[in-house]
Amino acid sequence: MMTTVTVSTKEQLEAAVDAHIDEIVVEGELAKRIKDGQKLRTAGKLTLMVLAAGVAALPFTGGISMGLVAPIAATTGLNAAAIVAAGFVGLALLLAVYKGYDITIEYDRDGSLRVRLKRK
Repeated sequence: MMTTVTVSTKEQLEAAVDAHIDEIVVEGELAKRIKDGQKLRTAGKLTLMVLAAGVAALPFTGGISMGLVAPIAATTGLNAAAIVAAGFVGLALLLAVYKGYDITIEYDRDGSLRVRLKRK
């Protein structure tokens, strides 16, 4: 029997991934960040190491300054949205999602974004 949960926070997503939930429906801002960070799936190891170091150096003030994102983007070749996603969600969690789940992007009739993750 397939287990499905709906999450909207990083903590809920992390718990669902750790519990090996079969299907995770992600809503809200978290869904946007997962969609934006998909470019990380094709990043090389060196790029991910530079990104991890750069994200670790970003202030944890709730907002990420574009002045801090620009040098990371220039160094890694990633777009700002992927870098912000890594900072918002966490690089390790994003990579776990991309590695362990197939991702489907959906839009509701009202235009709101939903990301459906199905365990591989």
